[in-house]
Amino acid sequence: MAFHDTGVVLSKKTELNNLQHFSKLSNFYWQLLLITLLSFPSLASAEEVATLNAGDTAWVLISTALVLMMTVPGLALFYSGMVRKKNILGTMAHSLGATAV
Repeated sequence: MAFHDTGVVLSKKTELNNLQHFSKLSNFYWQLLLITLLSFPSLASAEEVATLNAGDTAWVLISTALVLMMTVPGLALFYSGMVRKKNILGTMAHSLGATAV
């Protein structure tokens, strides 16, 4: 007989069932890991060396600029809609200043 963490005495049959359940779960996770590694060979090996590409770099920079141009008026209008009419200009300036930082 073995003691469980709650102090309850477990029978040998219960212990055996717990070990079999753990073994089944363990096999499941190993199979899941194997399927994942076989599905994505780049995770299993590091043969490819990443190189910088001018086109990729340009796309990332252009995308960043577009998101920044979209964010400034979007945040300014969003926060301006949450304040009273007399504070709209200050809130827009605050959003522009926060983006500039």
